[in-house]
Amino acid sequence: SYNSIQGTSYACPVASGSAALVLEKWKLTHSAEDMLPSTMKALLVHTANNDGNGPTYRYGYGMLDTKEAVDLVELDTTETLTIVQDYSSFPSLICTNQTTYEVPVPENTGELKVTLAWSDTEGSKLIGTQDLFNDLDLVVSRDDGASNEYYYPWVLDPDNEENSATCVSSSSYDPQNNGDHLNPLEQVQIKNPEAGTYSVVVEGDLRYGPQNYSLVITVKPKVEVYSDKEGAKVYVNNEDCYGLADGVIQNGVAEVCAYAGENSILVEQSSW
Repeated sequence: SYNSIQGTSYACPVASGSAALVLEKWKLTHSAEDMLPSTMKALLVHTANNDGNGPTYRYGYGMLDTKEAVDLVELDTTETLTIVQDYSSFPSLICTNQTTYEVPVPENTGELKVTLAWSDTEGSKLIGTQDLFNDLDLVVSRDDGASNEYYYPWVLDPDNEENSATCVSSSSYDPQNNGDHLNPLEQVQIKNPEAGTYSVVVEGDLRYGPQNYSLVITVKPKVEVYSDKEGAKVYVNNEDCYGLADGVIQNGVAEVCAYAGENSILVEQSSW
């Protein structure tokens, strides 16, 4: 499993404090609906700072960004399909269920990211058994009217723990061979997606139902950064802290994903 946010001895108290702040914001803005545990997990993973190349066995999905998570809870009060808590789509036993959400992606988008999390039935304690009882699959697709392209979640190789995470995009719908079947958490990240309407598909092969799940969906605009220092790292600055963005300067320009109006961009100081 690689569901952890950050693999250090300090992760538990930091994560607990961050979760408390996110939950406090949720209660202030979503008083009519309780937060599912899977929603908390999806929010913290979705907003964690990493290098944009998926999870690792060492650091999970990256460093917690509590402000980003709190901001997403606030954004959910004004935008549709930011946070989805599904209670009813997968009520049946031992069958395949499927729900589709339509997400508009405008021009000049830098990133479409979707995170799925669910609280599965308790698994077996036997070594070597696959613990998922209800295996949900996340697939994001774009239909341009002529051909489909399907995007599948990040996966890690348990036999080669130092290898980078990989994700597959394909013209065929095949979550059984391209998805993650080890973890109750999946994430699809599409960089510089073409404009259009994208379908977010959650499919469930259930052994025990019903099965609730949570989705977090964000569409971020593209920001271009210019420098004459080739290979310089690019950072996103958010108030009093900053994190490594998804990009380095190549051929004088780096494309960085950032919320419009909230972040500023800077190049690594040693590379000015």
